[in-house]
Amino acid sequence: MSSWRKSWTAYSIGLFIAWTIVLVLTWWLRGSTHLSTVALVCAGFFLGWLSSTIKVYLLKSEEAV
Repeated sequence: MSSWRKSWTAYSIGLFIAWTIVLVLTWWLRGSTHLSTVALVCAGFFLGWLSSTIKVYLLKSEEAV
């Protein structure tokens, strides 16, 4: 397996694609009333993901010093 497939960036892109599919399917199958609930869950997930991404890159920069 290539090293880019194991990277944090590739995993982030995969999660973004997966959440996009979930949001589109929710909108298509359930309508806008359920979409707002799923969108809030998605937003919360991405805020947590952003904070962990910042942590990962900060720890990498500290290890290099």
